[in-house]
Amino acid sequence: MFCALSLIFLFSNGLQAMKVSKYDTPLERLKATGSCENCNLKREIFVGQTFLKTNLEGSHLTESNFTDTIIKESNFKSTVCEDTIFQKATIIKTSFHNSHLVLASFEKADIIKTNFNNTTCTKTNFKKTFFTIVSFKKASCQYSDFENAILLSVNLNNTDLQNSNFQDAWMEVVNFEGANCRGTSFLRVRNGDGTNYIPDKKFEEWGAIMDEHTTLPSGKKYKPSKKRKQTRKRKTPPGKRKTDKQ
Repeated sequence: MFCALSLIFLFSNGLQAMKVSKYDTPLERLKATGSCENCNLKREIFVGQTFLKTNLEGSHLTESNFTDTIIKESNFKSTVCEDTIFQKATIIKTSFHNSHLVLASFEKADIIKTNFNNTTCTKTNFKKTFFTIVSFKKASCQYSDFENAILLSVNLNNTDLQNSNFQDAWMEVVNFEGANCRGTSFLRVRNGDGTNYIPDKKFEEWGAIMDEHTTLPSGKKYKPSKKRKQTRKRKTPPGKRKTDKQ
């Protein structure tokens, strides 16, 4: 009886081991389950694939290639996507919240209803990217390139855009409140249908924080308006008069 129990125990352990080793690599696990949290997927090739409701939260995707992919309703939160390629990808209702996107490329991607809040996207390539209802709230996007991008209903509230490039971009309903745009170029930025340049004064009205190195749509450098330069004079309280010095 003891031998029989031992055999049963060994057999059950063998089955358990088979279950544990069912997926030899993180990539196999991802393909089989659609989920691979905190996985090492560096330098993987995903060109042309579809990711629907995929969970990659916390995974390392450095130097991986997502060119021409469809990414929909997926979780890319807290991922490391340094030097990762998303060129010509279609990204819909996906979250990159708190992700590391340094040197990543989203060139010519279509990005819809997607969350980039609190991301680090320094020197990220967004050239010719089409953004619709996208949020970069409190993201750090210094030295990023939005040249020829189209931004429709984009939230850049308190985003760090220092020394970034928006040259020849089109914008409609973009929130720049509190955005750090020191050294940023808005040269030839147009309205949403591309028919007219956005007036230089609009960026100040929208709450962007600029300096003398910020280039406005007209090509002029930013200068604070008179209203901002003016300081209130201190008034003498009622009932008191200025007295001559003794």
